[in-house]
Amino acid sequence: MHHPRPRSPRGLNLALASLLLLTLPGCFTFQHTVGIGPTEDYAVQDSDWFALWGLTAMGNPVDSQQLAEGAIDYRVTTEFTVTDIVLSAIPSLLGFYRQTTIVER
Repeated sequence: MHHPRPRSPRGLNLALASLLLLTLPGCFTFQHTVGIGPTEDYAVQDSDWFALWGLTAMGNPVDSQQLAEGAIDYRVTTEFTVTDIVLSAIPSLLGFYRQTTIVER
């Protein structure tokens, strides 16, 4: 008589780890250059929180033109930093993520 083997805890751990990784934000960076790009050695950053897995911003979204403070040549970088990923780890299970915007003038 053949008896089924019990499920391996390793397989369950792998499935849980995979599920957790799917809920974390992906690593990406978007860069937009305005004018000729940065001409000074100056950068400022701010962060946004998003709900519904990034579909809607919570509060007032970061305004890159406001961060540029009137500059006509600058670069905007939007990315998930290591800090964003750490701070989003638990909230991402509920669909909330943090993202950073950096403006270099």
